[in-house]
Amino acid sequence: MKVKISKTKWTQAGKLAGWFKQAQTNANSPQPSITVTDEQWNTYEGHYDELYTMVTKQNMSPEQAAAKILHIPTTSRWEICDSCRGEGTRDNPNLHSVSGPSVDEMMAEDEDFAESYHAGQYDVSCEDCHGSGKRKITEPIFPKVAPEVKQEYDWLINQYYKDQSRDAAEREMRARGIQF
Repeated sequence: MKVKISKTKWTQAGKLAGWFKQAQTNANSPQPSITVTDEQWNTYEGHYDELYTMVTKQNMSPEQAAAKILHIPTTSRWEICDSCRGEGTRDNPNLHSVSGPSVDEMMAEDEDFAESYHAGQYDVSCEDCHGSGKRKITEPIFPKVAPEVKQEYDWLINQYYKDQSRDAAEREMRARGIQF
């Protein structure tokens, strides 16, 4: 659960991480550097809270949420799910746990299990496409958008992925027992 962070805490965290009011381009992000004014910051911060809620509660992609918040026209297309390759099901991750015998060992010991496994009886519904085998991809249409709206869209998306990256790094540090 994400807690709404006040501007003061954003400022403190941002100065520590070096990204306050400056979205810096990294090797994984094609987003340009974006500098915002205090007035833009206040508007963007409110939209960012709304974006985060839409992503976590409504299961939208950050790109879809930002386009909806900023009223950017979009186009949609269907794409085969990468996770299940369009099948709608995938291997049950519980069969590949670290504890207990491996799937190969179970297949070597029990021919019925091997037959059932290869027939797909242990498969589970794909979480990414909810079993449909396809995903709807919604993309904004930018030629019809004012430059300041495009700038805010870029800032929102960039900020979302930076926060996700920072949160993952913090979880990793906690998992290693590092206090900060």
